[in-house]
Amino acid sequence: GKKVALVGLDIRKPMLAKYLNLPNQGCLTSYLSDSSCSIEDTIMPYTIENLDVIPAGVIPPNPGELIRNEKLTELFNILRERYVYIVLDSSPVGIVPDALSLIEQTDLTLFVLRCMETNKSFAKQTLETLAINHKEKINLILSDIPVMKSGRGYGYTYGSYGYGYGYGYGYGYGY
Repeated sequence: GKKVALVGLDIRKPMLAKYLNLPNQGCLTSYLSDSSCSIEDTIMPYTIENLDVIPAGVIPPNPGELIRNEKLTELFNILRERYVYIVLDSSPVGIVPDALSLIEQTDLTLFVLRCMETNKSFAKQTLETLAINHKEKINLILSDIPVMKSGRGYGYTYGSYGYGYGYGYGYGYGY
C-alpha cells in the first residue's frame, strides 16, 4: 500500500522498460538533458497499484554527465516527497562509474551477485573498496543459485556439488 517509484538509471543499456512492457520514450534522459521536459512527463503509472516507473529513455551521447547532473539530485528530492520507496535500477558496478556515483544519494544499496557467474575476486575487491565509506549501505543478494530435484533416492541436491541425498551413488557425497 506504499507508493513506490522504480527508476531506470541504467541509461547506457536501458532494459527496464522492455522488461515491464512499457514504451522507452520521453523519459528520464529527456528530463535530465532538456529543461522543457517535466517530471510528470517521465513518470509512468504501472499496472501494479502504487507503483510508478520512470524508464531510462533513449541512450544519450553523454550518459556519465547525466548521471552526475544536478537535475538528478533535484529529481530525487521531488520523488522523496511523493514516494515512500524509490528503487533505482543502475548499470552494473565496476563496468562504468555510474552506479558508484549514485551510492551517495541512496539510503541502501543492493548488489546482486549471480551464482557461478560473478567474478569472486572482482566482487570482493569492489565490495571492500565500497565498504570504506559506505559499509552501512551495502547489502548482497545472491541470485541464480542452482537447485535440482533428484531423480533417485529422497530429498534434494543443490547444484552440481554432490551434497545432499539421492544424487549419484553411495551417500550423496560426490559422484
